[in-house]
Amino acid sequence: MSKLNALSQEIVIRQMELNKLIGNNQNRNTAKVLEKSQELDKLIVAYYEQKQREACSNNT
Repeated sequence: MSKLNALSQEIVIRQMELNKLIGNNQNRNTAKVLEKSQELDKLIVAYYEQKQREACSNNT
């Protein structure tokens, strides 16, 4: 599995976890939501950085 595919799958998993946490009306743990959101942000940045690296290596 390529690194992009692995990152993409991890993003989907983290997004589902975040959606579940937000969707749970009884859970108002904003610190946990913030933590999950930041984890997702880091994965998205890593995905696009990897995509850019792969695009640059394919152009050389």
